[in-house]
Amino acid sequence: MKKIEKYAILYLALSGKEAEQISKELKLPIKAVQKIVEETQKVVETVVAEKDNPANLNKPDKFMIKQSVAGKDRGVAVMTQQASMLGDALMKNIDRTSSRSTDHIFRPKG
Repeated sequence: MKKIEKYAILYLALSGKEAEQISKELKLPIKAVQKIVEETQKVVETVVAEKDNPANLNKPDKFMIKQSVAGKDRGVAVMTQQASMLGDALMKNIDRTSSRSTDHIFRPKG
């Protein structure tokens, strides 16, 4: 199956069409359409389950998409809007004041 066909299946599935309608429209076997839709749903459920975990609320990396549609991690991460907003919020709350005092600065001439 070609990538364009997979993308078409996913687009039509997200548009609300049933697997039977998609298979008729694209002239593909219904089992192939169902398999692609199910694999995508598993990835989405995994990502949603991670995001809903309260322990992950302050970790922007938990809101990034790290899996492909096939469920494989290929070392690529896509930052979602939620991850970006959380990262920005965490950076605003960092205390950026210097804890150094003038007593710790070396001054050779006095």
